Amino acid sequence: MTEDDICHLGIAEARRAFADGTLAPEELVEATLARIARIDPLLDAYIAVDAPGARRAAREAAARVGETPLAGIPFAVKDNYATRDLPTTANARRLQGMIAGFDAAAVARLRAAGGVLTGKLATWEYGTGLGVQFHDAARPHARNPWAPDHFPGGSSTGSAAAVAAGLATYALGSDTGGSIRVPAAACGLHGLKPTYGLLSRYGVLPNSWSLDVIGPLARSARDCAIVLQALAGVDPRDPATVDVSVPDYEAALSEGVAGLRIGLVREIPGATLAPAVAAGLDALAASLAEEGATIVEAALPEPLARYRETTTLISGSERACAHEADFRADPAAIGREVREALTTGVTIRAVDYLAALRRRAELARGIDALFERCDALILPTTFATAPSYRDPDAVRAFMAGSTTAVFSLSGHPAHALPTGFDAAGLPTSAQVVGPYFGEAVVLRIAHAVDLALADARRRPRIDLGTDPRTYPPITLEPEPVAPGDEVAAEGFARLHGLPLDAIAAADYARGLTRSAAAGAAVPRPSSLFDGAIATFRVSPRGQ
Repeated sequence: MTEDDICHLGIAEARRAFADGTLAPEELVEATLARIARIDPLLDAYIAVDAPGARRAAREAAARVGETPLAGIPFAVKDNYATRDLPTTANARRLQGMIAGFDAAAVARLRAAGGVLTGKLATWEYGTGLGVQFHDAARPHARNPWAPDHFPGGSSTGSAAAVAAGLATYALGSDTGGSIRVPAAACGLHGLKPTYGLLSRYGVLPNSWSLDVIGPLARSARDCAIVLQALAGVDPRDPATVDVSVPDYEAALSEGVAGLRIGLVREIPGATLAPAVAAGLDALAASLAEEGATIVEAALPEPLARYRETTTLISGSERACAHEADFRADPAAIGREVREALTTGVTIRAVDYLAALRRRAELARGIDALFERCDALILPTTFATAPSYRDPDAVRAFMAGSTTAVFSLSGHPAHALPTGFDAAGLPTSAQVVGPYFGEAVVLRIAHAVDLALADARRRPRIDLGTDPRTYPPITLEPEPVAPGDEVAAEGFARLHGLPLDAIAAADYARGLTRSAAAGAAVPRPSSLFDGAIATFRVSPRGQ
């Protein structure tokens, strides 16, 4: 096997090679480290590589081959997971060089199963879905292996780029509103956001306690099933985890999809699907029908904007709570887009946050009711393929154009999977969504699609002759701020003890302007926002 072949083996394929003696864990890990050294300078997927630790773990795992499915398999984790022996920075300036001294629950479980940690992966600042506007975090954001001048999604950028490029067999990411599934879609991968409460988040930097979920990114549904098996289970250190029976996810894959009733959400009001995305969704539905599933038309019970705005209000408040200490201690050390979000987040009233939680419960019940007549749903992950960094408007539209927040809000398991490619060779994606703790059904469907749409899993071709300096700079111009708005924003923020410099005031004004534009659809927008926004509307010069 070539290095490329070795580094694109799935977990089950690698363990078969271990068993028949054609490959050893040390060889797989050595090939992975060599590939990281050659290719990652083009992609910036890794923040830190632990070659000595990986080699040591591979030697230890060689004696355990056959004991567990993950023994000897190299993996990497998003840099918001605590690791006992590597820095955990979440790509935040205030956390540079921090070593947690312990492993996150998920990392500990994978290491205990014989997994070989190769390093920590790029993320947007603090592991949030923020940072695409300025790209001013401590370290570069990862690039898309399918086209390095294109956007890889976020915030689990490094997790997706590394797995797609063969720099890790699988990776762990985190997902608050789509941060596993959007990068998986952009990079042609499987990305699973499990049911809220199935996996422990202990040791993962929080952003939104009631929305944050961790999960795997991999090149197949089978690999996701194997990793999920190792991670699932209650953990008293994460009070959100639920003590539920955990099935054998890999064994369930063989059950197929015959007899399942699957709801196809083809029409999403307000969304325009790229032709290739729509074609991929149709191909997915047709393949499932050929395997014996019944495909029925389905629809989201509420407009997409309702889910997004409720999610934004909840996550904005919880994010501000999670990072308020850093924000108040040294706001200049925080990137502009994150700082903007924290500034607006700390002014959300408790009554409005609680109203959003109530609305969330209503929206979640509406989604759950769909599973009374369907075993699962299928719908687009993103409305377009990965855009070029040369088109800032397309990058913003890509981040806004997805269905992922719906199921972050409801808490249902949602799995992004590749469905094909557009004319430029960029991956298309769809989501499979199941009932609460219905990961086995979701993975069965995803596995059936893997078998039927094999071409959707082809590898990216990475041109090692490319000079990274020729890539377009990853920076976007901010949306304009009306003259004087930053003056009003600065005065308003100071009423709440938020000192802002001129740049921060402009960013805060930008956030308030966006809130005003969407205010009619937000359930009970904060009266604090109303006061500032009224100032902008009545006195555009802030006087």
